[in-house]
Amino acid sequence: MVPCTQKQNVSWKKVFINGKSKNLIYDNFTEEEINSFDEDTSIKYNKLKKWKEYCSKRGAKLFWINGIEINKIITQAIDPILSLLNQKIESLEIISQEKEKDIKSYCDEDIELINEYDEEK
Repeated sequence: MVPCTQKQNVSWKKVFINGKSKNLIYDNFTEEEINSFDEDTSIKYNKLKKWKEYCSKRGAKLFWINGIEINKIITQAIDPILSLLNQKIESLEIISQEKEKDIKSYCDEDIELINEYDEEK
């Protein structure tokens, strides 16, 4: 599972039919609505229809019924971790990549030796 907020995952599946917003994944469509899709929406709809059929045959779920609640839980858990990670990355020393003569190629054996040295300290 890859964490993805609802805001990031919503826009591509919204369609407007007769001035009304509908969701390609969650909503049902009449034949008249399906026939009125533009080419891009029709392609998305047909791909999702095939995917839903595949998921059903495999016993998998395409989405969670309580996705908004789950999204809030994930966001509350992940956002502080990402914020801390960003702070740590920003505090790292910048190592210049300008002088090619100082560059050494490391192999797995070199990395093992470095790790062993660090452990001995």
